[in-house]
Amino acid sequence: MIKLVGRGGAVISLIFFLSILDTFVSGHLEPKGTYRALPGTTRLINGKLQRPVDSADEITYSSDTPAVKIVFLEAKGRLWRGRLEVNQRAKERDYSLIVYLKGQVPDEETPILTVRVFEDRARYQASFKSISQKHLGIPPWWISVVSLPLALVSFGAVYLLSSREEALLAREGIAEIYRIIRRDEAWEITFGLGRDHGIKPRDRLKLLNAEGRPVGDVVVTIVEAEQSHASVDRWLPITPNFFVSKS
Repeated sequence: MIKLVGRGGAVISLIFFLSILDTFVSGHLEPKGTYRALPGTTRLINGKLQRPVDSADEITYSSDTPAVKIVFLEAKGRLWRGRLEVNQRAKERDYSLIVYLKGQVPDEETPILTVRVFEDRARYQASFKSISQKHLGIPPWWISVVSLPLALVSFGAVYLLSSREEALLAREGIAEIYRIIRRDEAWEITFGLGRDHGIKPRDRLKLLNAEGRPVGDVVVTIVEAEQSHASVDRWLPITPNFFVSKS
């Protein structure tokens, strides 16, 4: 169960990091100030102004077609937010819009917004630089938002299950080896049984392999409250998934 949950958490974590990478790369590849839309749809857009304002009443826009328009929702400082509305009869092509302050004439430094209209959803989706957006129709940032808490829950579950399993094994006098150091004459191992479990220096305990079969002995050298250190003959093949048993 622990391995299954751990593998699931690892897969979810990989998805999270790939989505972050997808967001970063596609964000740099996407042209700035360009929005995609389908005929008969609306979407939220935003932008910057050349000068600060106090409200949306101070700004306006011009478009090269009446089929694409902006309804301003708010503006404060140099930022504005609005709703882009694309007419059902809009043809597939790029449209240009300019947002500027009322009473002023746009110049060559005024940012130009591009609205890229597609005739169908297939062409719309295929135009994205993001891999997840292109092939799954899901923005990569949304995958990041969903996968991160799932990964945290998975690893939290692994920690709780592992702690519970370790506690049950410790009651039976068994603990997994979680540290191995190669010395000149012997292996030095560390495991989760200590003074609180009745372990004493110079105790001779059983070494169990991953399947729980005895393969040799260990000699306790240092005892702490909940862990101990021991030495193991160098000729014994030993890995971190081995166990130490009191009996």
